Amino acid sequence: MGGGAEARRAAWGLRPELMLRPTAEGGLQLLDPLFEQVHTLSPAQVAALDAEDAAAHAMLDEALLRASPLVDQLREQAWAARLRPRAFPPTPAPRPPPDRGACGRLAAAWPGGAWGQAERWRRLAEEGRAGAGLLRLDGLLPAAEAEALAAAAAGLPAARLDTARVAGHRADLPDDDPWRALRERLLDADLVGLLSSALGRPAPRGPAALHLNAWALGPGDHMAAHADGPTYELTLVIGLNPGWAAEDGGAITFFDPARPEGAPALRWLPQAGDALVFAPAAHTWHAVEPTRRLRRTLSGWWLRPAEGTP
Repeated sequence: MGGGAEARRAAWGLRPELMLRPTAEGGLQLLDPLFEQVHTLSPAQVAALDAEDAAAHAMLDEALLRASPLVDQLREQAWAARLRPRAFPPTPAPRPPPDRGACGRLAAAWPGGAWGQAERWRRLAEEGRAGAGLLRLDGLLPAAEAEALAAAAAGLPAARLDTARVAGHRADLPDDDPWRALRERLLDADLVGLLSSALGRPAPRGPAALHLNAWALGPGDHMAAHADGPTYELTLVIGLNPGWAAEDGGAITFFDPARPEGAPALRWLPQAGDALVFAPAAHTWHAVEPTRRLRRTLSGWWLRPAEGTP
């Protein structure tokens, strides 16, 4: 690596373990051994970074290519995961058992299929108490409701995003039905309490505690590997795609730093009505693989209260 690359490493504040290689077109490739990714910068992006363009430098931060406390935390966890003996994981810290009354009320609030039974909610809570970091709620929404939401999402004005992290269309959900009714169900105190307790997170409260988006990813669209933001207590994804098949791509893929071979810990397909909930953390590093047909989902976060909020 030449002196020019080293000078840019210092000027741009790049992480020390990144490897830089110029491209024939005048751009730059950045090999990231920590997250096992290659980032390719175009000549225009290199020029913008050299000119200290604020947006270009923000792109480096978004892709976690510069030093930060979050990167330090991820690096330490990755090292610890690779050095620890291959043994059974530690027993999760005790969490309160599920409230059977809440399970019954949830069954009444989500009628139809398995989720209309209190026992299914109890089992979900126990999976979290046993250490499951990802809670699958397959068939949470009936197929007809998922299809109706997909049709409603198709009519929303969406913004196109093409960044280092995401390629796809995103729409904010308005405050009218069917979105109001869905938001009220997702803010139900019994639901938020059960999910938060199962995943060991404080229960967010109030209507401002939930933010929802509708996503539409077309062929080739994707989301690069990322960890959700520090203000999120819980992440939610709801699939809106009937008959989604493995060859359609578009899986949410979770990576486990304890598996240095790079194999995914889990792949989740966005089937219509299925939901996935997890607690964002350094070990829930995930991506959306490139899709081969139109992929619609709802994604959202139960947000951590701001400092000083009761």
